[in-house]
Amino acid sequence: MKVVIRNPRRAEVELKGPMTVGEILAALRLSPESHLVIRNDEVLTRDIRVEDNEQVEILSAISGGSA
Repeated sequence: MKVVIRNPRRAEVELKGPMTVGEILAALRLSPESHLVIRNDEVLTRDIRVEDNEQVEILSAISGGSA
């Protein structure tokens, strides 16, 4: 599967599927608490399975506060 990571720079990696979203994040050593995985404009939960022929995008969830 093709994985596009925007963290904040864009990078593309290929992973062998199928894998769950949780497995994808673990394979890339990314925290599930601070990253969103998106497929076809839909945010996926950790238990969703992604097939080998699919593409997902991973975004870093950045939050900030006021000073």
